Amino acid sequence: MNKAFEIAFEKLMEHEGGYVNHPNDPGGETKYGISKRSYPDVDIKKLTKAKAKEIYKKDFWDKNRCDEMPIEVAIVVFLGTVNAGNASNKKLQQALGVKADGIIGNVTLGAINKTDSRQLAIRYSLLMYKRYTQLKTWKTFGKGWENRVVDTLDFALKQKSVVRKSRTTESTDVVKTLVGIIKSLMGKK
Repeated sequence: MNKAFEIAFEKLMEHEGGYVNHPNDPGGETKYGISKRSYPDVDIKKLTKAKAKEIYKKDFWDKNRCDEMPIEVAIVVFLGTVNAGNASNKKLQQALGVKADGIIGNVTLGAINKTDSRQLAIRYSLLMYKRYTQLKTWKTFGKGWENRVVDTLDFALKQKSVVRKSRTTESTDVVKTLVGIIKSLMGKK
């Protein structure tokens, strides 16, 4: 497997733990972030980390053509898609100003590779944060989603791009400030 995927997968595993079956989680049974709702034929309790990794590579990383993105964009998109599905791709397309059809095709990739990757990762992450605050499960899972957005973006911005040289030295403080601005604009505490 390639280095960018390995980096993104290890970051994902920091956020996706062992087996859980939270009554308020619409995904139902979940292990390593793989939900029964999305994978009804998988025995979630017996799912291995290696099998989860195979699923993530095929159904999330490869499907979204993350190898063709700068690493900072690929990481936020990959982790966002794991958490939000097709809505993540639409937020990416919204951040790019292209048709939001949820399909990462040549038009979306072309726009990604013409855009400053640091700025795109930030815009995308803020759109995802805003989306999370609008979900009915925000009260239950909101703090975790907020931490995930901030941590993932901070991590992604510190990576050296596999595709082209990264132009960022953003810190967690800057990312937290951006989230704080969004919260105040939306009246969230």
